Amino acid sequence: MCGKSDPNLRAMAGFRSSEFLGASFVIQEPTIDEAKGLLNDRASRLHAFTAYYGSVFFEALIAEAVKLNAQFFIAAEAPQNMQKDALRRMVKEIWIPTLLRWRVRRSVAESLFFVCYSGESLGRLQQVGWQKSKIEPFGYYPPSLASARPDLHLPSRLDATRAGPLHFLATGAHDDHKSPITLVEAAAILCAQGLGSRFRCTIAGNGKQTAAMRDLVTQEFLPVEFPGFVSLEDLMRLYRGADVFVGTGVDEPWGIRINDAILLGCPVICSTGMGACTDVIRYQAGWAYDSGSAEDLAQVMRRLIEERDAVQQVNHHLVNSSDLSPDSQAQRLLRIIMRRLGQRLA
Repeated sequence: MCGKSDPNLRAMAGFRSSEFLGASFVIQEPTIDEAKGLLNDRASRLHAFTAYYGSVFFEALIAEAVKLNAQFFIAAEAPQNMQKDALRRMVKEIWIPTLLRWRVRRSVAESLFFVCYSGESLGRLQQVGWQKSKIEPFGYYPPSLASARPDLHLPSRLDATRAGPLHFLATGAHDDHKSPITLVEAAAILCAQGLGSRFRCTIAGNGKQTAAMRDLVTQEFLPVEFPGFVSLEDLMRLYRGADVFVGTGVDEPWGIRINDAILLGCPVICSTGMGACTDVIRYQAGWAYDSGSAEDLAQVMRRLIEERDAVQQVNHHLVNSSDLSPDSQAQRLLRIIMRRLGQRLA
């Protein structure tokens, strides 16, 4: 984990080191034998495991729980294939429903249910043997970015005058699996349709796709700007100032930036390739488009450009909503657990 003495991971993601000078991270992890002892002492309780493959520690604990006939559930992401190399990607596509399915078969069979941190993601989960009846779609629910800087005055989205070109925002590393280039390609489609003066895009961050995106913007004279990685303060101002946030991930387990946008009141267009798309639809926080399709994204963007009232309606809804707050989601998880235990006892 990145701690006080090693802020490099955060810095790579665009945060300034000074923003973490007062931070300290403490990791307490017992040995496998110590953890097994704790499990044996509490065999009659309900246990939760946050991994079930790829970790010798958790695999050993789950095997121990099965041996003790202890009740447990698993809360983790669905398997994903974010391999860039075509051959490795093909190999992993074969590995998931075969060798991985065999490896986790006992954990899947014995777990009471599965809390999926990747939203719906039913296809991937069923590939490794999870029955639909056992899956509880969930996600990641951090506090609002604004809670990190309560001293920073941010203008209310409802006070802003929404005139001029509709402003679309994307943030995050410019990796292939996040695919921000899809937004640039959609912008090219809209400009070819004569809408270039009615929208603009800001794509913050940096990464592998940056050069190709800049080339396309230059060649096509697209209304797209690249501020690079920005400070936390500037990032919050971007979320508050944009009309619509665009999440372009093509094979992404969740996408915390979707939470960040929603918690700061920004409506979202979300790729169906992101786990967080589940909540965009569930909580009426915006719109979805087919993963990887610039044409479908452009179609959604055009509809919003031509019907700006739809953006304002979602905007007002989000400002008055606390659906994605940590407290709200902790209560939802508790309800899930109690309902599942009730079914077990019935």
